[in-house]
Amino acid sequence: MKGTRRGRPGQRRPRPRLTDELLDAPVRHAARVVARAFLQIAIVERAGLPDGSNALHDFRVSVRRLRSWLRAFRAWLPDSGRGRARRSLATLAGASNQARDAEVGLEWLDAQRALPLQARRQLRQVQRRLRNELRAAKRGFQRQLAREFRPAVRALDGELQASADELTAAAPGNPRTRTVYAELIRSHAAELDAALRRVRTVDDEGFAHRARIAGKRLRYLLEPLLSDAAARGAVHRLVRLQDALGELHDACVLGARLQHVHSVLAHRARERTTRAFDRVARGWLGGRTAPLVDALAGVADGARLRPAVS
Repeated sequence: MKGTRRGRPGQRRPRPRLTDELLDAPVRHAARVVARAFLQIAIVERAGLPDGSNALHDFRVSVRRLRSWLRAFRAWLPDSGRGRARRSLATLAGASNQARDAEVGLEWLDAQRALPLQARRQLRQVQRRLRNELRAAKRGFQRQLAREFRPAVRALDGELQASADELTAAAPGNPRTRTVYAELIRSHAAELDAALRRVRTVDDEGFAHRARIAGKRLRYLLEPLLSDAAARGAVHRLVRLQDALGELHDACVLGARLQHVHSVLAHRARERTTRAFDRVARGWLGGRTAPLVDALAGVADGARLRPAVS
């Protein structure tokens, strides 16, 4: 489903920016400003959902970016204590994931050719089940969206707006953003590195999935700093890693469905999984993440040591 992973053609997607002024500002202020910017993008993408599958992808990504920022800065952001807004966002993300997995699986199945008669029959059966699941997942997502999104936006925006223009003085409990941001980059990089070190064989898909999520969170953490060349380079590497781990995830999800179908179809699914793992192994396993980890350390140091705004 490559088409659903890209933004709408001809349209530049807005991104929050972590400016020098915000890096210099106390973290409780800067984290709120950027979080509100992510929230506004999610609102815009929600309005575009009738446009089709690309719009659904754009909305999913906007929610992931918002959730990742809220998670990273949770110690510095307000919370009503009930956590309803964050739970609603998590529910929406989960509901959209089901539709996405079904759509990706159907794309691969629809591309299969030159199968024996019995394999074609079983292929059609799997396709019918997946199409039914896709329709049900989309209906469920739309119901969740209608019920959860607006209340979540109101609650979250109220929490963030209340203090967005306050807490602008640095204090022991409110350090400069640059210090916190650098620590977050390092901790996220360590989490990604640790997850990848546990991926040794094609059977370690659970650890690979953890690494995939860790890589996404790190990428979204860095994206507001894309004005920095080192950060851009690190994000490009993380995109390549995410693509490789994403292909492995997709192959494993569909492969689990095809274990007991015709041997030809099952063999193709296993070959796909093996190729996807080999791509991950060649590029990222066995200590091959060291250049990325070093680059991320450089980004962290650059953010922390950037000259203060006069």
